Amino acid sequence: MTKGKYIEQVLLRMNEASHEGITSVFGSDTTNVPTFIINTFGEAWRRIVEILPVHYFPQKSFTNPIADLDRGIGTLYIPEDFEKFASLQMKGWKKPVLEAVFNTDYVAELQANENTRGSWIRPVVVIDNMNTTLTYYSLPKWFESHEIQSGFYVPKAILPATDTDQITIGTKTIEGKYAEPLMWLHASIIFDIFGKTDYSKICKENILNK
Repeated sequence: MTKGKYIEQVLLRMNEASHEGITSVFGSDTTNVPTFIINTFGEAWRRIVEILPVHYFPQKSFTNPIADLDRGIGTLYIPEDFEKFASLQMKGWKKPVLEAVFNTDYVAELQANENTRGSWIRPVVVIDNMNTTLTYYSLPKWFESHEIQSGFYVPKAILPATDTDQITIGTKTIEGKYAEPLMWLHASIIFDIFGKTDYSKICKENILNK
């Protein structure tokens, strides 16, 4: 989907929610609405990724870890386009980790103790609060190397400079199950900015109904 088409689709949903059209709601500010859509696109994407299941979204693979073999743990550097952790399974783990915990979480604190940290049976992944690294716990210390069996994250959606270029999410564009909820959520954000909470509520009701 192109940037211009996306803006058009958000405006269409705003018109639907307001019944009489956004010109009647915003008056002289109507011409500024597309700019607000552009400026809040990243926030809309972040919110929808938090709301919907990760398997709805395009995903990219993590690269190989930096292993601390003596301790049986390792680190993955988070790519710049990282939006949300989806899953990680190291070779040797019994099951994948489907949710990373932040390093301020109680579970993260347990990883400092070798007797309470995650294992190959019940692995744990900790994400630092700056979204720069993932640390996994753990693998047997006798492993000579650490390899990712599968590891994925949801990337950020990139809004292009021109209206005719495609919005990109990794190698894909906006499509599929998340597209409609994203547009409704984005419409609600714009209404909230202008204090039009009744119309925002209508949009929010459509997010999980589409």
